[in-house]
Amino acid sequence: MIFYNLFIYITVRDTNYLLYIIYLGFICIAQTSIQGYTFKYLWPEIPLFSKYSVFIFAPIATISAIFFVNKFLQTAVHIKRTYKALNFIIGLFLVSIFFSLAQQFQIAYQIINVLTLSGVILTLIGGVVVYKKGVQSARFFILGWSILLIGGLIYSLKEMGILPHVFFTAYSIQIGSALEAILLSFALGDKINTYKKERLVFYCCAPSYAAFKTLNNYFC
Repeated sequence: MIFYNLFIYITVRDTNYLLYIIYLGFICIAQTSIQGYTFKYLWPEIPLFSKYSVFIFAPIATISAIFFVNKFLQTAVHIKRTYKALNFIIGLFLVSIFFSLAQQFQIAYQIINVLTLSGVILTLIGGVVVYKKGVQSARFFILGWSILLIGGLIYSLKEMGILPHVFFTAYSIQIGSALEAILLSFALGDKINTYKKERLVFYCCAPSYAAFKTLNNYFC
């Protein structure tokens, strides 16, 4: 998905794709750090960094997701309160990194869990609001984040012992993230197509609008 979206970014030069690529990169590192693969394959000689990597890359992944969400949904324009709330969450994630560097891992873990869940719910609500305002590309966004939220809830229920420890519950976050990545790519593609249609309509109607404006000025 990273290489696919990178190719599209090189073609269309849309910042949404660049932010999405950054988000995908960090979410991959965060997920593989949780599973222990980064320590096994990337930095096996640095066990101390492996100790901190989960508590560093997980917040950074979510922060990069917030930057993507703010750009994709245009929260600063459509939903200013959500925009401010998401930026506040970014600040709290930086606090969680500080706690992890101070070796207060339990506090950092709790902060990350609460902020991640809050951020997903907040962005999901923001997607619904933007969709109701007529942004059709938000429908794929809503579906993608809903699947990610469900995956996170299944994993949490497994951790609390409510659901059994099977393959699906153990990797529900990874499965949700993979499906979300695909659906967000659809959302970006739909957004680009909508933008192209709007430009086409504008350029087709521009001469008529100019003629109308000239006649209007003349008779007035």
